[in-house]
Amino acid sequence: MKAFAGIVTRDGSPVGEEQVSVLAAGIARPSDHVSFYRDRGVVLIQAIDRALHDREFSNAESSPLVGDVRIHNRQDVLRRLALKSDTPDDELIRRLLDTDRDSGLADLAGDFAFAKWDAGSRTLTGGRDHFGVRPFYYTDAPGFFAFASNLPALLTVVQDEDLDQTRIAQYLELHPADEDRTFYRCIKRLPRAHRLVLSDAGLQLHRYWSPDEFSGLREPGSDEDVIGRLRETFVEAVRCRIDTDVPVGSFLSGGLDSSSVAATARSVMPAGKPLYTFSAIFPGLDQPYRDLVDESAFIKALTDGKDYESSLTEADRLTPLEGLQELLEIHAQPIDPPNAYLDYALYGRAAEGPARVVLDGLEGDVTLSHGIHYLDELAVQGDWRRFFREADAICSRLSGDRGKIFADYALPHVASSSRGRFIGGLTGLWTHGGTRPMLRALKRRARAWAGSTAGSSRRLLISPDLEKSIDWDDAEATGPTDPVQSEQEAHIGYLSGSYIPSVLEFTHANARHFGLEARHPMFDIRLVKLAVGMRSDLKLRDGWNRYALREAMAGIVPDDVRWRPEKATLAPNFDLKMAIHGKKMIDGLMQDHAVDLGQYVDLEAFRDLSDRKRFRRLWPALVLALYLKKTV
Repeated sequence: MKAFAGIVTRDGSPVGEEQVSVLAAGIARPSDHVSFYRDRGVVLIQAIDRALHDREFSNAESSPLVGDVRIHNRQDVLRRLALKSDTPDDELIRRLLDTDRDSGLADLAGDFAFAKWDAGSRTLTGGRDHFGVRPFYYTDAPGFFAFASNLPALLTVVQDEDLDQTRIAQYLELHPADEDRTFYRCIKRLPRAHRLVLSDAGLQLHRYWSPDEFSGLREPGSDEDVIGRLRETFVEAVRCRIDTDVPVGSFLSGGLDSSSVAATARSVMPAGKPLYTFSAIFPGLDQPYRDLVDESAFIKALTDGKDYESSLTEADRLTPLEGLQELLEIHAQPIDPPNAYLDYALYGRAAEGPARVVLDGLEGDVTLSHGIHYLDELAVQGDWRRFFREADAICSRLSGDRGKIFADYALPHVASSSRGRFIGGLTGLWTHGGTRPMLRALKRRARAWAGSTAGSSRRLLISPDLEKSIDWDDAEATGPTDPVQSEQEAHIGYLSGSYIPSVLEFTHANARHFGLEARHPMFDIRLVKLAVGMRSDLKLRDGWNRYALREAMAGIVPDDVRWRPEKATLAPNFDLKMAIHGKKMIDGLMQDHAVDLGQYVDLEAFRDLSDRKRFRRLWPALVLALYLKKTV
């Protein structure tokens, strides 16, 4: 586990020692070893947790590099650069930048953020991995440029802490942030898959990769061939992330993703070496909520009688407000997930044991795709026989509504088709779908269209003053609504979502706070590439989402976990606990004159949501209020 930072002065004047001291303190934990590189007008700082056996900072004279770098396709890179097998990861990055630049970074499989200084040309080059697993923040301030692997560290050296009004509006209206925005106007994020260059010519950003580059990929071979490659690639994605001398743990919810990661890790670890698992359970919830939330049976099915050390946290004893003040300290800005308290609790529990590396199945339904947009693809093709076969299978497994599936995944394409194609498709629709579900779907969609065309009736949570000051356009902020044409298009769209780096940054900061390193096999670029290229019917088949992953985990994940049709929802626990504990806090914040929440939030809308117990919708306003209270 590593952290890094640095300062470059514009005119080459010496960097102030106070700036260096506070920046170093901002990135280092008490157990870290801190190293420095100094040149004319430049200081680079590297903090290393020796508990993870990391190599110390290499203070090269001409091109030092600081960062948090793990390369997973080392053998490929070593062959490409003709280097020795013991070449450290940061040296691989340095050499790739010298020879191949963007193409070299694009071909890496790994988690990395770094900054390299070239003393001869006085040029700083920074970079971040494909998905933003490792964070990189910077400020381009008058007189100096500073960067760090965590945001609170940068706040120690910036002079302007004004909040970004647009980011606040995005947050309150539940819109993803622009990839470069933080809650501070002067602090930016280096977007994922970007390279940064700072020179006498100024600051330039270059994108070296995009998920769109996977468009048109097709995995060759039979079903068995593709599933076999998926299994092999998945095992490697897990194996290369537990190639460490320190004890390893894994978050285990009992769902398909986390179970696949934990079981695969256990399968490749030596016998007798325990895998530590950390799970949230909800035994105290009353029915029917317990069945919706608690996954104890699936956790037990995986861990019983094997080399697992299972740690269970009774999360029904916690509230969403648990650790919220501490989380605001860790992140130094408002946080997104309503279930952040579970993340905080589980990392805290993990820190009590020997594990120092913790795996998870984070966002597996995004990186591997749940496959539901295969239905869009079938509708575009007019293949109504398969469409309704899959729709009926989904309904039988998940107690779904055939008419709603038709409305969501077929009707948008039928409505946008040409007159001739529409009329020509009616026979197939009637033959395979019947008239009743179609009529219900048409009525449902007609009501939705009527509501959307009745004027701008959606109640905004942002205040009228904030709305005017940033010229907020809710329709524009929501983004395009055209239906996707294929499962692959949808898959790539999800991978391009700007929320992905935010989720990864949130996890990274929480783990580091507790002295842990989070690693995410589901974000292995080799695994994602294979998944995007899989045929759509391998992602959704016979009503089973992520069909290929379920098949690939045969013999690794128990069948009753592998073929469970539904996943749990944490929403009931959130709603129940907020109804008990949240109202008092909300009323207190409304009466706290030290918190000027009204400059950002429509207080009438806030009260209305509180009265109607719409706690998930008002959550960002509540967190913002607590954050503002801390900064008063």
